[in-house]
Amino acid sequence: MKKPLKAVVEYPRYFSYSLEGRIKPRFWIIKSGNIDCSRTDMLAKNNELFAEEYLGIET
Repeated sequence: MKKPLKAVVEYPRYFSYSLEGRIKPRFWIIKSGNIDCSRTDMLAKNNELFAEEYLGIET
C-alpha cells in the first residue's frame, strides 16, 4: 500500500481487519480515486460512512 511501516505501528488495529473483505476493497477504491488518506481514515469508518465519504453514496 506504499505507506511507511510507521503507519502500521501507529494503527495496530489494522491487523484486526479482513484483508479480502475490508482492506483490499477499500484500498482499490482509494487508489482508483487517487485519494490520499491515512489507514485510520480508510479503515475505521463503518461501511456506510466510508461509502458516503469516498463513493458519494448517501445511505
